[in-house]
Amino acid sequence: MENQAEKITVVTAESRSLASRLNPAETAKSLWNSRWLLRPLVRRQMAARYKGSHLGFFWTLLNPLALLGIYTFVFSVILQTRWPQGAGSHSEFALALFAGLIPFNFLSETLQAAPNAVFSYRTYIRKTAFPLEILPLANLGAVLVQSLCSLCILLAGTWLIRGSIPGTVLLLALIYPPIILMCTGLAWFIAALGVYLRDTAHIVNIGLLMLFFLTPIFYPVTAVPEPYRLVAWLNPWCFITESFRNAAVWGRPPGIWALLLAWIGSMIVCQAGYAFFTARKKDFPDLV
Repeated sequence: MENQAEKITVVTAESRSLASRLNPAETAKSLWNSRWLLRPLVRRQMAARYKGSHLGFFWTLLNPLALLGIYTFVFSVILQTRWPQGAGSHSEFALALFAGLIPFNFLSETLQAAPNAVFSYRTYIRKTAFPLEILPLANLGAVLVQSLCSLCILLAGTWLIRGSIPGTVLLLALIYPPIILMCTGLAWFIAALGVYLRDTAHIVNIGLLMLFFLTPIFYPVTAVPEPYRLVAWLNPWCFITESFRNAAVWGRPPGIWALLLAWIGSMIVCQAGYAFFTARKKDFPDLV
């Protein structure tokens, strides 16, 4: 009887723990209580990015501009890619391309750093009171700052080239949260997986390379042959990219139902990633 009672107690505790990990309110509460730790970690991450460089934070602006120039020359000048919404000029192609790169770079830089998120802070792993779930968010915070800087460059370029900034740019406030939530969930999952499987970083790099060419970043989604267009829309980053570009450059709002689906899907991914990370973090001290 005592053994059965102990088993029942263990099962009940595990059920409560699982329910807590899958509860968005508990997740938000846990992160909110740890917000004072996240701020210095984000500052440290940003400082580490440009440590020892002469230009420092200016690389946040120079890096995307350099990539923009290269991609614009290759795809607009050499491959003659055009957007149906634009006037066919290289400058408008650059705007459309840059608008597609901003959300993808957010995803790429977050996931590339995620496999080593736990290893980068080994000194914190053995501190039982430290909330390990905020470790993958440190790099995400730095990436968010860089993404917002890139957005400012995009808006300035849109104003200079097209003469005005579309009012739909305000709708980016509804597009950024799904980007952040999805990247957060994936970062938690990959960070935990990276502790067990050291090849995770290589798998992520291959996956991002495939996603880069399968997402309409340097070509319009209408360029995808009709039989494959539905498959292209099954890529969640296809909707994110098209919505971001339409709102920031072309002045077109995203579809309300597609946006709602993106919100729901990103929240599910975020909560699932949190549940996976918190369930596995008890093993981290023995593995790092």
